[in-house]
Amino acid sequence: MGDAVKTRCMSKSQNEQPTLPDVVSRIVGRCDPARLMELYYWSQEPGLLEIIRAVSAMPQATRAGVGGRLVGVERPALARSPQRGRGPFGN
Repeated sequence: MGDAVKTRCMSKSQNEQPTLPDVVSRIVGRCDPARLMELYYWSQEPGLLEIIRAVSAMPQATRAGVGGRLVGVERPALARSPQRGRGPFGN
């Protein structure tokens, strides 16, 4: 986060809400760039955000059960493929 953003954020009164650019700058400044890019990449996957929202809305016990079932799930064919740059169906 740049010094100008830090100064603006620290000088705001307790009642004043930060602007969206301030919040985004704070998030970007605190994140590992590789993880941020991965998050952006996955956020573009159709339907994934809806799945994440649905799972996060589940009660804790249900989420634990779903997570337990996913531990043993085999990786997709693409992740196992010996051919670089090839899709799971060979295209």
